[in-house]
Amino acid sequence: AQYSLTLWQQEPARFLALHDKLMSKQGMLTEADINKALAATGNTALKPDAKATEELRNSLRIGTLLGVQGTPATLIGNQLVPGALPYDELEQLVKAELAKRS
Repeated sequence: AQYSLTLWQQEPARFLALHDKLMSKQGMLTEADINKALAATGNTALKPDAKATEELRNSLRIGTLLGVQGTPATLIGNQLVPGALPYDELEQLVKAELAKRS
């Protein structure tokens, strides 16, 4: 995540190739996996920067406070919805939340 966020912040046009490479591996990524992905996408000189690291720490803190236990997770109003949602279900939940506010 540190490498991806750093690349997104520094050179957004180069982000997608690295993201796709990293996400194509199932399970936890090892340092070797990350280095392979960096090499395959021409990003071997990329080093995570402090801004990206701090942003990730803040996101983890917020996720912990909200009770997020995995990804994806979606916050709709005051409801935390774990897991991936089909578009139709997501749309219904958002519309119901917006209706409460009208």
